[in-house]
Amino acid sequence: MADTTLRQAFSNIANAIRAKGVTGTMSPLQMPTKVASISSSKYGVSGDSVLGDVDQNGVLQPPSASFQFISSDIRSIPSYGLYYKFYENPALTSVSLPNLTSIESYGM
Repeated sequence: MADTTLRQAFSNIANAIRAKGVTGTMSPLQMPTKVASISSSKYGVSGDSVLGDVDQNGVLQPPSASFQFISSDIRSIPSYGLYYKFYENPALTSVSLPNLTSIESYGM
């Protein structure tokens, strides 16, 4: 019974790792490395890049690291799609959307 439960637990963990975009088979000993390979950003932007971080006194600080907004997936931006997403964020250094073909009113 314990062997079946453990086997199911490892299978569930492997499936959760695959759901985050990691491919292939993995042993339980490989799982920590696979988890570490999961990206914590989207389009090159991490939460800290946009939101900043909290200092030792619990005060939210503005973003300090520069970042780029990069995506070859985005082809169209709807009205107001990115309107205030990066408003007055000096950490944003560049935008690269090589497959972008249309931007609707106030899209950026």
